Amino acid sequence: MATQIDIGDLKVGSYVILENEPCKIKKIERSAPGKHGHAKYRIMAEGLFDKRTRNLLKPGHTPFMAPDVVKKVGQVVSISGAVAQVMDLKTYEMMDLEIGDKKVSAGEEITFWDIEGRKLLE
Repeated sequence: MATQIDIGDLKVGSYVILENEPCKIKKIERSAPGKHGHAKYRIMAEGLFDKRTRNLLKPGHTPFMAPDVVKKVGQVVSISGAVAQVMDLKTYEMMDLEIGDKKVSAGEEITFWDIEGRKLLE
């Protein structure tokens, strides 16, 4: 379950949900305007699943949602094209993971992330 976090607590490398997509923060810039203004934060983040860059400019009191990122270990059961069938070694749950151009073989133990119910090969 995602947790709420204040924009001032975000750091480069942390995770946040932007446009309903979990993203990793690549760059944060803070600008403090005049005497009665609010600090503004410019955030550049990259989507974990779609690799799309997202830019955002928000005031310093804006709340964000931070996704739960759980690192798990699984064993590759079979490979079919760009999809590997993986068994979670803790719960024995079977799932299909997109492997893309990563080199994996059947029987190999891999590390994957469970991000808000979606799986990503590390």
